Amino acid sequence: MKLKISYFEDTDTLWLGNGQPAPVGEDITENVTVFFDMEVTQPNGVLIEHAAETLLPILQAAMQAREEASQKPSKSAKTSS
Repeated sequence: MKLKISYFEDTDTLWLGNGQPAPVGEDITENVTVFFDMEVTQPNGVLIEHAAETLLPILQAAMQAREEASQKPSKSAKTSS
């Protein structure tokens, strides 16, 4: 299965799905709903409303962590005696 991504700019809604039917949805946070198959055993999609607002803090934190990690001295760097 291949991940299918759709972004609807006019509503700032992001859909991530595997292309399989996803008729049953459960809200996991205020703006995030996970969709399942009929038996509610297989997650088949995620809908993120207000995607920019919801994802921006996560992306900013990831960028900051990456920047901080790149500024630390490497543990594999050899020190001279």
